[in-house]
Amino acid sequence: MQKARLNQLKTKLAQLKAIKDHMIDHREANISRSEKTLDLVNVKLEENTEVCDILLEVKAAKNAEIKMLEGIVNEGLQYAYPDRAIKFEIKFVPRRNKIEMDFTLNDKIIKSPFKGEGGGIFTTISLLLYLSKCFIEKKKIIMLDESMKMVDLEASTRLLYFLKSFAIKYDCKILVISHKNFDITNTAITDKISIGGLIE
Repeated sequence: MQKARLNQLKTKLAQLKAIKDHMIDHREANISRSEKTLDLVNVKLEENTEVCDILLEVKAAKNAEIKMLEGIVNEGLQYAYPDRAIKFEIKFVPRRNKIEMDFTLNDKIIKSPFKGEGGGIFTTISLLLYLSKCFIEKKKIIMLDESMKMVDLEASTRLLYFLKSFAIKYDCKILVISHKNFDITNTAITDKISIGGLIE
């Protein structure tokens, strides 16, 4: 009787040991899975940190590029209209679940800055944005075909000085095609700028 009871206890003990071993294995497997998951999370965090760093670099580069464009346009406007307080800006605005660009002149939105509709300053801005685009594309020869036709002669002549400065600064050549009667003896035209058109 005692022998049978002893055998029962041994069997029960073996079962408890087996359960304990199973629980330990299961716990170790869970710890191992948790460690692997944690490792994956760390890898993802590192990847996301790298992506964030890259995005920040791209954003900084884009911001620098935008500031460069604004600088070119504002410098050209200063040349053309030295007696007026004009500030051109490019702003990023969240709209309809995306980011859009607004072009502003003294904080007023310009609807179609690349078309130059409205003459005068708007045509000048369109021309300067085109120059900025050429700068980004690293063009060495830029042709301006009647780009200043809606700009008065005085502002157009001052723009020629800006074109000369731009051509020297960014090492390019500019061909200006115009029907305007520029007084080129008073305009410092270098080998960087050529003016062509009908002579009347």
